Amino acid sequence: MSRRSRDLTAAAGVLRRELAAAERAGLVLWRLRALNELGTVEVMRDARGDRLRRAYELAVRVGALDTAASTLINLAGLYVMTDVIPEALAAAGRARQLAAPLGAAQAVAAATAIEAVAHGLAGRRADMEQGLRRAVELAPDDADIAAYATGGTRGVVALLFEERAEALAAFARARELGAPIRAADPWHTALLVLAVQGDATVSEVEAELARATAGARWPAAWLGYAHAVTLAAAGGRTAAETAFGKAERAASRYPLFRAIALRLAAEAALEHPFGDPVTWLRDAEAAFVSRRLPRIASACRGLLARAGAPATRRRGRGDAALAPDLLRLGVTAREAEVLELVGERLPNKDHRRPAIPVAADRGKARRQPDAQDGRRRPGGARPAGPPALTTGIRMGAQHPCAAPAEPAPWQGQIHRDQGNAHDTHHARVYRHAARGNERAGDRACGPGLRPGPPGMERRH
Repeated sequence: MSRRSRDLTAAAGVLRRELAAAERAGLVLWRLRALNELGTVEVMRDARGDRLRRAYELAVRVGALDTAASTLINLAGLYVMTDVIPEALAAAGRARQLAAPLGAAQAVAAATAIEAVAHGLAGRRADMEQGLRRAVELAPDDADIAAYATGGTRGVVALLFEERAEALAAFARARELGAPIRAADPWHTALLVLAVQGDATVSEVEAELARATAGARWPAAWLGYAHAVTLAAAGGRTAAETAFGKAERAASRYPLFRAIALRLAAEAALEHPFGDPVTWLRDAEAAFVSRRLPRIASACRGLLARAGAPATRRRGRGDAALAPDLLRLGVTAREAEVLELVGERLPNKDHRRPAIPVAADRGKARRQPDAQDGRRRPGGARPAGPPALTTGIRMGAQHPCAAPAEPAPWQGQIHRDQGNAHDTHHARVYRHAARGNERAGDRACGPGLRPGPPGMERRH
């Protein structure tokens, strides 16, 4: 429909009337066509797929497999943009299976391209490149697929890997191939990058906004952020914050793309102050950590440090499983575990995790058998308290959540004939390390006497 490229809201009104007429007349194929068109409009305007899913179900029910395949391709594109990667891969794969027996090479190519996009946004670059090459081979004369693959995929994924020059080159190549669907033009993303670098002006962005499809979320988001950045650079802080608010509303359904935009806009806001770049960076860093995208997450932490805000020191991949709210607060996986133990209010003996190793005097700390291992001390006495500390742990360390443990009755009843100094030394050892850990006692006491519970003293 020609109206769709100019104004999505007006197009939706026409299509709703068409759908109602087809339903009144019982015209199933006309109903399917209107439902599919209306669903596509709502994907671009609202980033929602309720009507498209209804169109797919109807197409399968009446045997219109070509329409079912095209509907699934549009749904897969929606899932990619709204960052639901497993559903995107499933829908694109099903579309490819439906289209291939029909000889619909372009539909197979489009589904393959969307699968490649999903892999790229998940950080699987090798799978992305393989899929993009296959898509172009299947439809070598399709300029939309070539532009989508080059700019819409390689350009955005390059931003996830903090490769800004490569991203701009990919967007430029896509533009040379001709603009694809105006409602999802990759060049809109490029304008934000150029604005952050100071290479785009307010008038350039406003001209692109005037040409964009009215009501489409994609250009409203990227161009809205670019508009805010250029306005701030021109000294219009209030106008920049207004434009930023509009962009945020448009991008609310695109969590990953919003995070990319926040990372870029925050960089610009540190140069030309507007808004709250520290909060933006915390939101963006949490999004990237949860998706295991370390390079751009690290860039966010670098900008936080540059802004003078504390940045979390991430270690390993365990942080990706944390709740988004904890990630935004800068909590690490290990800190979350400690908080969980504190919240359970368990006594020390019920903690199921070993104590946190602290810096050893030499060598690497090794975990020794503790009360949870079921090993007993001589005479059958089972030690109480938190798990035994390791031989390499500095004396005096204990579980960060643990309340001070009461010593066992025999602890401190050391051989008095060794002298007060020797007695004090042994008491310190047994308060913090001796619960079932004989090797710790060997190293602390040396080859002489080894103390134990009353009546259990023995010599080596």
